Amino acid sequence: KVVVKRIGALILAAGQGSRFGSNKLLRTLDDSRTLIEHAIDPFMGTVDELLIVGRSLDISLQSIARNLGIRYSAVIGPQAGMGWSLAHGVTELAHLDGWLVGLGDMPWVRQTTVRSVVEALRGGATIARPRYASVHGHPVGFSRALLPQLQQLRGDEGGRSILLSNKQVVTEIAVADPGIVWDVDTPGDLSR
Repeated sequence: KVVVKRIGALILAAGQGSRFGSNKLLRTLDDSRTLIEHAIDPFMGTVDELLIVGRSLDISLQSIARNLGIRYSAVIGPQAGMGWSLAHGVTELAHLDGWLVGLGDMPWVRQTTVRSVVEALRGGATIARPRYASVHGHPVGFSRALLPQLQQLRGDEGGRSILLSNKQVVTEIAVADPGIVWDVDTPGDLSR
């Protein structure tokens, strides 16, 4: 087992959001804060470094990152799929011992869940992922042992291929947090 000391989080936010009809990450929720700010909240103070991976022309998202004191890194051009974004993000934070992968359109994940994934990585897990009932969700944690595989990701699949090819070293964490499976694809999803 790899000892994981310093852990970062990548908030993937480079998607098109075409089903939503506008930039869903900038949509404000009931408390006048944006969806992306809610998605970032559970990682604040829980990980050692935080990085938003977004698009190069997303000035509004860059401004939110700056206001929160969080690094922003842009994936350029057509390579903004989830696989490309994940590879880009871990390369930006390659000096760390592990990474949590969160999604910018998942505003209901609880901080206790994020802490559980961090603790699993620090306890020696190669991959840690939360499970609500029988459904797996985010954030997923990866240890440094998987850096080469993460950096090779392409397209829009994300880390699914790495989870499948390394299923023998996945630590599953049962959580009472439906937020790990609730994302926002359409305006109707905001009613959660």
